[in-house]
Amino acid sequence: MSAERAGASLQSDEAAASRRMALHHGSVGHAIEANGLKRAFGRRMAVNGVDLRIRAGDCMAIFGPNGAGKTTLLRLLGGLLKPSAGTAVVGGVRLPAGDEARGAVGLIAHATMLYGALSARENVEFAARLHGVRDYRAAA
Repeated sequence: MSAERAGASLQSDEAAASRRMALHHGSVGHAIEANGLKRAFGRRMAVNGVDLRIRAGDCMAIFGPNGAGKTTLLRLLGGLLKPSAGTAVVGGVRLPAGDEARGAVGLIAHATMLYGALSARENVEFAARLHGVRDYRAAA
């Protein structure tokens, strides 16, 4: 292989590694990003044009009245629903994604889905184990 070709190959390997790194960490440091995210159920628009960016480690609250679309938004970001329009990227993976990517996102919603006899940590560990997370204690 010529030196020129080897250099081109090295550059392409570096570019591929850079793309993988950007995919894994988010191109601008956002763990969650949504642009114009919409979800309709028939004629009812549950989520209408949500734009958001959340960096890794940030804490965020979503609040509003019943029927405002909070749970629908979380289900969209968790890969459980397909958007009617817009895009969402979670952990560098554009949603909706395949099972492997969807398995990397955990969503525990509403008290009815929790076990009252377990602590909050135990509920998270239990959910992680159900989703096949190997190191479920660290995930909690």
